[in-house]
Amino acid sequence: MLQALGKKYNTDKSHPSHSFQGKTYCDTYDRYFRDIRHEVKCVVEIGVLGGSSIKMWEEYFPNAVIYGIDIDDRAKVYESERIKIIIGDQNDADFLLKIKNEIGNIDILIDDGSHINRHIIHTYSVLKDNVKKFYIVEDLACSYESNNLHDIRKLWQGQDLNDENDDLKNYRHEIVDWFTKEIELIDGKDTKWNAIHFHNWIMMFEKL
Repeated sequence: MLQALGKKYNTDKSHPSHSFQGKTYCDTYDRYFRDIRHEVKCVVEIGVLGGSSIKMWEEYFPNAVIYGIDIDDRAKVYESERIKIIIGDQNDADFLLKIKNEIGNIDILIDDGSHINRHIIHTYSVLKDNVKKFYIVEDLACSYESNNLHDIRKLWQGQDLNDENDDLKNYRHEIVDWFTKEIELIDGKDTKWNAIHFHNWIMMFEKL
């Protein structure tokens, strides 16, 4: 079902470019979400871009409010009765605290924002305790040093809106060190999560 909705709204989550061995992001998500989709009340997606995926989530989760977070204020045009757009920088600590306090409980959070490792880890550190079911990070192929060879501020849409003093460089060890720490916390039973799932380009924390 989700794959069909992804194609309906033309999100890259249903596109072959975001697939592995014939499975797209939508196929992966449907596996985890289809049995709970009517129970979900709050979905947060960081990174709105053209609005296609938040429209998909609005239809897929019929009882949920969908929050789209984006650094570009033009994303406001995608608001609807159940889609709320909040403009801000995910690397801004004050903004993240505002999100944490204003939204409250989040069933599913999807970080499809800047794809900068430090931003991802910082966002997680602030918002993880609000998330009750799944915390997801997308597009992990962006986390490698090879992406530092070009100016992502010019080539990745929306990156020019980031702080001009942020070098926007990724170093793979940053995200590997983070994953390793989180895995150790699960091994030591010192975390809220029951599982961490890795799929092609996707990492998911799950609370059963």
